[in-house]
Amino acid sequence: AYKIGKTVNNRLAISAAIVFAFFPLFTRYSLYITPDIPITLFTLTIIYFALRYLQTNNEKFIILATIFVAINTAEKYPGLLSFLIVLVALGLQVIGDQTEPFSHRIRTFLLRSLKMAGIFILALFIVAPYLFIEYSSVIEALFREARTNHLGADNLGFLGNLWFYVKTFYDHTGILGVFFFLTGAFAFFRKFSKQIGLLFFGLFYWISLSVMALHWERWGFPMFITPLFFIAIGISYLLEETSARARITTSLAGM
Repeated sequence: AYKIGKTVNNRLAISAAIVFAFFPLFTRYSLYITPDIPITLFTLTIIYFALRYLQTNNEKFIILATIFVAINTAEKYPGLLSFLIVLVALGLQVIGDQTEPFSHRIRTFLLRSLKMAGIFILALFIVAPYLFIEYSSVIEALFREARTNHLGADNLGFLGNLWFYVKTFYDHTGILGVFFFLTGAFAFFRKFSKQIGLLFFGLFYWISLSVMALHWERWGFPMFITPLFFIAIGISYLLEETSARARITTSLAGM
């Protein structure tokens, strides 16, 4: 979170580090042996390398992002959704290049996407070869994990699941979190570049996981990346505005 914030400025880097480090659900579940904290870390890493790719146009960063998508998927199968971050970064970089004809940009995007898909499959085979060797057992496990009933964790439906994750986040941030979130949303659309929009991956993850029949609060960790960063942006923005006004007041007082 610190490194992602650092791509914008130091103030956001520190705010993001503090917000993520002290988010109650993260501190609690860090004590448990579950894949949800690691996949949140891997998702943040993917976002960071994708941002670095957009800033530098250095292909090594998008390759690193793709390798971490493979690790993310091997850790927990919804990690496959993070491949969207790679695709969005490729799209922003390639399609946004106005020096080339649009048809050429589309072709370049498709070719680079296929290349990253190949790198993903190779990396996944390296980090988790038994996903391929024991593929029949993997498919059986996927169907088992996609079950539609579990006592206390089913029967909410799509809209109910959406609300469950919203309420879970609110229960652990409160009205102060809502205030900083709304401030961050205002600051985001006012000041930040489209590249940082990769942080909206949490919104996509929220909708995708809510389609599942079951719901668990720890499943929401990757989706919480988005609102937590908005809170960090809100804190950073208020600190910046307060500092600017203090400088103006000091200047006026010295006149």
